[in-house]
Amino acid sequence: MPTLTIRNVDETLREALRMRAARSGRSMEEEVRQILRQALLASRAECALGSRVSQRFAALGGVDLPVPARSRPRRVPELGIPSGECPSERDGVPEGRGRLDSPVRRKGRSAGS
Repeated sequence: MPTLTIRNVDETLREALRMRAARSGRSMEEEVRQILRQALLASRAECALGSRVSQRFAALGGVDLPVPARSRPRRVPELGIPSGECPSERDGVPEGRGRLDSPVRRKGRSAGS
């Protein structure tokens, strides 16, 4: 891996780096790597992927795609049961699910016990 040497670092900056590294439980070297990663990758992430792709290929010119014409939606199929005549849909509650006029049966019990 390449090595980076930074000269003429102010003593107060070096001391602040040492304290920050100690708080994070890292060496000063690793702390500098973390700071550089955060600074450089954050600036890269500020721009979304689509925007970066657009900027990269902007010099080539844009592409105008035709917008397809919309068609009318298909008709709803008829199922042969007129609306409101299906017993389970009459009151909006399926048969046996909370209706007062239908007995609810549990294992080993009848509706009256």
